[in-house]
Amino acid sequence: MTIVKYNNKKYDFHWRSVVLFFIFCPLIALSIYILFEFLWVYTHPPFIYPIVGLSKLMTGQNFTFYKSTSLHKYLFSIPGRPVIGFISDCSGIHGYVIYAGICLMTPHNKFKDENTNIWKRKFFTFLIPSLLFLFENILRTSITLLLYYKGVPFHPMHEYIGYFTTFFAVFVFYVISYFWLPKYSLFTIWIKDSIKERFSNKSM
Repeated sequence: MTIVKYNNKKYDFHWRSVVLFFIFCPLIALSIYILFEFLWVYTHPPFIYPIVGLSKLMTGQNFTFYKSTSLHKYLFSIPGRPVIGFISDCSGIHGYVIYAGICLMTPHNKFKDENTNIWKRKFFTFLIPSLLFLFENILRTSITLLLYYKGVPFHPMHEYIGYFTTFFAVFVFYVISYFWLPKYSLFTIWIKDSIKERFSNKSM
């Protein structure tokens, strides 16, 4: 039996839970993403409204947006510049769905005492990074539109700022999960140690 120790606590997991994690974590994330994309007419505006509002404050200009059913997206109307489209990935939805999949499917400890308030901790491990990522993503998009309005070419500026967003999403989730949901990191260590232990036993 493989046991991982962390902060004077013992962690052990069921292989069944590990297999379910690797199957259903991506399925949950993909399902939420597809639903979000399918309902784009309703799911995009909650992200767009604060972006447009913040952009107006930063530039003093009348930034607006409108729906283009033919293009399957909303379009930002920026004074003196060509329109810019808003797609699902602009909302940061990929980060939220991955958070959701991981938090829902992270295996529970075999030692029941360490599972106290596990769903509460999973919920806040999802909620806090999501809110921080939401704020960061609104700020990122607004800054991108501001620079675009000032004349900076949209590409590759958009990609470079996007790289920082990806790093931020991963870093914030890792830090929060480290304190509230260490099982997420520990069960991957458990997998490595379990496989190593099995091969060691076979070679003896």
